[in-house]
Amino acid sequence: TTYIIGGPPRAGKSILRKYLLNHYKTSGITTDVLRDAIEESIPEVGIHSKLSDAEKAKLLWPFFKAVINERKYYNNEDERFVMEGTNFQPKLLNEIKDLEYVRICFLGYSKSIPENKFRHILSYSKKHGDWITRYKDAEVRKMVNGMLEKSKAFEKEAKKYGFKYFDLSENFN
Repeated sequence: TTYIIGGPPRAGKSILRKYLLNHYKTSGITTDVLRDAIEESIPEVGIHSKLSDAEKAKLLWPFFKAVINERKYYNNEDERFVMEGTNFQPKLLNEIKDLEYVRICFLGYSKSIPENKFRHILSYSKKHGDWITRYKDAEVRKMVNGMLEKSKAFEKEAKKYGFKYFDLSENFN
């Protein structure tokens, strides 16, 4: 079974992936690593920092879809695999949602209060050290509003295509 977790930045996708990897002793990957590797090593794909996550997702979809399709040869309980990232968009995943070996869900925080989300992001990043620590507080504060809008878009699209959406605004843990 291949588990796919999508959603906006800072929704808890990586935390859930790590939990599943540890709990089920399985393997997995964040699409951020694949996206960055493709951007660096295959520039003709067209991935670059000025593109939105949705634009990157569209360019990366043929690659991710091929990886997911290859997973059909590993469809047993001993071969669980978890993929997560912002580059999994409901509209694109709709193409594969009926595959028997794929399970898809989305995480988000569309009901979060911006100041609360900002404080949560800073607290988590300081404790665990991640990509957000590269930015000043004022920059993170600006990013939060965009992240909330992305979360609302993920929620709307997930529901439109019949995917499970878990809102972690109030209960992130």
